[in-house]
Amino acid sequence: MTKRQLVIRAVTLFAHLPHPQEATARLREIRDAGMQLRDLLQQAGFQVQTLRVALDGFTHWGRQLEPVVEATAHLLEALGPEFFVNLGVVSPEDPKGYAWLPELMRRFRVYASARLVAPGETRITGRAIWAAARLIRSLTAVGAKGEGNTRLAASAWVPPYTPFFPAAYADSQGPSSWTWALALETGGLLASAAFEGGPLDAVEARLRRGLEEETAAIAALLEQHHPEMWARFHGFDISWAPYPARERSVGAAMEALLGRLPGGHGTLALSAWLTGVLRRARIPRRTGFCGLMLPVLEDPYLARAVAEGLMDTRTLLLHSAVCGVGLDTVPLPGDVTEAQLASVLWDVAALAVRLRKPLAARIIPVPGYGPGDWVKWEENKFFTDTPVLPLPGTERGGLDEDVVLDLSEDGNSPSAVG
Repeated sequence: MTKRQLVIRAVTLFAHLPHPQEATARLREIRDAGMQLRDLLQQAGFQVQTLRVALDGFTHWGRQLEPVVEATAHLLEALGPEFFVNLGVVSPEDPKGYAWLPELMRRFRVYASARLVAPGETRITGRAIWAAARLIRSLTAVGAKGEGNTRLAASAWVPPYTPFFPAAYADSQGPSSWTWALALETGGLLASAAFEGGPLDAVEARLRRGLEEETAAIAALLEQHHPEMWARFHGFDISWAPYPARERSVGAAMEALLGRLPGGHGTLALSAWLTGVLRRARIPRRTGFCGLMLPVLEDPYLARAVAEGLMDTRTLLLHSAVCGVGLDTVPLPGDVTEAQLASVLWDVAALAVRLRKPLAARIIPVPGYGPGDWVKWEENKFFTDTPVLPLPGTERGGLDEDVVLDLSEDGNSPSAVG
């Protein structure tokens, strides 16, 4: 069997679901399709880590919480324990989602995202920013270490059919049937090419060859032998995504290319180049972020960079300006306030709007931990031990809930309306 350079982090199926208890046959179809896709890919030599389903929302399942709890239980039972489920995106237009998510996440292993600003929008409202900040604050009570927030993303300009959780969601105005996409774990390919060394053009050639050959092999498999699956396929998210082991670490690859841990000057240039490699690669279909992921909790070399003072939230956001996907799995002090969280989310949303690119924030206040404290995550194989990051400069003040930022680029200056 061919040895594959890429790991498939997730086979993610997307569906509009009016009500789980009225869609048992559809759920069985989705479940069977996910398992069939996993088997096909594994037979072709690919490691498939997870099966996932992302929906278009859940608040239309009932007017009160308990009927939604019952519907969620039915949904998870119909899909089975092998599937991770994202309930979709919540927004201030339907505040029930913010009120119900903490209890749903306490009872079930479900994921969701809170919308800061929709794709294509240029006005950022304090209402959306603060609603997400309050939700993050409330989820610190879910799990001993605030694990509820590992299953929530605050998203800005993230389009539907992005296969990486927790940002994934289906479009309620999209096709009535299901579609699917692949989230690739590319850290192993990046680390291997970086460890081999040589000039950057040689490293790029190895990276592009690996990305192009592996995605082309999947496309050919589907197009030739399973055209019905290919017709439903939305695309590959080829983001540089790590796993907490040196041979699959984005941070270790960056260290090999830089000659030192990432985070200092020069890292931004390397990050921009790495994203350029992804954009120049010829991929059959694309979806999602397709950028450089720097998830602190998923990469021991990034955790070391944080511990040595080379990376903080501002550094990570700076990299989002040229390559990244936002703030991913960033542990914060357990006593962080809603105002401090809102300050971070304002920046994430503003970058997404001005750069016209999807960004997300998965930030995790850890109860009982302060800046610099190391948190152990033995129960999660995707996480590494990591120090808690401070939030400098957010102790007081910030933009209020009644502020609206207009970041349109129609010739007028950006404005803040209070």
